[in-house]
Amino acid sequence: DKKVKQIKVKNRPIHTQKERAKVLSVLEMVNYVILLPYLAENKGYDNLVMQIKPDIIATTKADKYRKHKERQAKSLNAQVLDVIDRLPNKSTNLLALKLSQEL
Repeated sequence: DKKVKQIKVKNRPIHTQKERAKVLSVLEMVNYVILLPYLAENKGYDNLVMQIKPDIIATTKADKYRKHKERQAKSLNAQVLDVIDRLPNKSTNLLALKLSQEL
């Protein structure tokens, strides 16, 4: 959550990492959900991915971190898969803004 607060707008994340993990864990196609520790640099995430050795790194289509994930996947002989399209007008920021305007 600390990393999300650094890269997102004020008052984010709305849902905690544990809440997000719980939602993901009930999906039939998900084998494991890992709660990531705060890592200040990409090298820390690279090391973690190298330890886990996933076969697939899932991402949202047009993920701004895709090149980084592709680099990780290449070093593991894994693949990066787009599992969902970015949904237009469905961001948490937009939803929060609409709700605040209605209150």
